[in-house]
Amino acid sequence: MSYMNIIIIACAIIVVLIILLILMKKSKSKPKVSLTSAKSKFSLSSIFNTSSINDEFFASLENILITADAGVETTKDIISKLREAIEKENIKDPIEAKKYLREILISKFISKKIELKDKNILFIVGVNGVGKTTSIAKLANILKKDHKVILAAADTFRAAAIEQLEELANRLSVTIVKGQQAGDPASVLFSALDKAKATDADIVIVDTAGRFHNQENLVRQLEKMKKIATERFSEFNFIPILVLDANVGHNGIEQAKVFTNALNIQGAIVSKLDSTAKGGVAISIAHYLSLPIYYGGFGEKVDDFKEFDAESFVDSILQ
Repeated sequence: MSYMNIIIIACAIIVVLIILLILMKKSKSKPKVSLTSAKSKFSLSSIFNTSSINDEFFASLENILITADAGVETTKDIISKLREAIEKENIKDPIEAKKYLREILISKFISKKIELKDKNILFIVGVNGVGKTTSIAKLANILKKDHKVILAAADTFRAAAIEQLEELANRLSVTIVKGQQAGDPASVLFSALDKAKATDADIVIVDTAGRFHNQENLVRQLEKMKKIATERFSEFNFIPILVLDANVGHNGIEQAKVFTNALNIQGAIVSKLDSTAKGGVAISIAHYLSLPIYYGGFGEKVDDFKEFDAESFVDSILQ
């Protein structure tokens, strides 16, 4: 064997050893866990691991539902109906009971889409921090495909809110009407509706300031805006929509009641459904308020927004 061949073989052996060392190092390193998989989710799957249907089975179901903020009243109703079905059908197997629980949960939801007409005002309300402005952008991204959309930046209490909506509107290539910080939100709405009439836009999506239930003056401002929309622009279909953060839990229901009383809310958008163990609030919305959930937010990107499907949601928490 020549000297050159020996060198080539030696080099090859060294390369192989280096590759093996790299592979061994990688195998010892900890696997990365994605942010999504690491987050806690609302799930009922664990209760079906038991071998029989007994008091422990129902206690586990009750605990999970209440912890997930489905609400005490809602939880009691679900368990009562499940007990009734189990006794009536003489069910012994927890897996078989799962089918009946699925039907009960799905029946809680109202299956309904936003009913759009020739001209529409989507009046978006919700307290600060629920993802209202982001949800508006996501909604506009969907609707602009088949409609001419205008955004109204009527949250004049926060300069950041106006800037955020303007930035999102520019990204989406959607027209925006805005006012000055601390200006009259009603005047922004009026200008947006005037522009919609002039440009033949058929959907105006209105961003509003965060409204806490103890700030009656702000609720009155919403009522004023509603009056302008329904009386001065009666040709527009006025649709008040409430945005709720799934992480807020059952407290969000109390917020929702205030908005419903003031504006006759027609439906809801639930944000952050992808990253919470408090997803039971979606069931509470349906049970306590008899409101359809139009859309759900499942992430931070503009495309992480889907029409809410009760069957898919229930299946995801039963898996």
